Amino acid sequence: MGRATKNLTAPYSVRLRHDQEEELQSFIDKMSPTQINKLREKDRASFRYPEVFKNTGQRTNNPMMLLIRIALDDYIAKLKREEYDRQNPSLFDIGEGS
Repeated sequence: MGRATKNLTAPYSVRLRHDQEEELQSFIDKMSPTQINKLREKDRASFRYPEVFKNTGQRTNNPMMLLIRIALDDYIAKLKREEYDRQNPSLFDIGEGS
């Protein structure tokens, strides 16, 4: 099993449903190398220490993992926004009993 690094935790084993894997793979198959590189750059920019990156070309990034990490980033950001909205109601929200 791999070990944690400055930017990534130790690996987690995630098993996708067949439909999830097929849909992601179909999406990846339609992507250009430029689009995959943009995914890689977006993912790398989210690292705590983006300047510390030891991938020296000896292994390639898995586009499926890039998509999964970026989707998880988006989902966590959505949860944070929802939590913020619950804790800070807008002046324009008219709740029951107002």
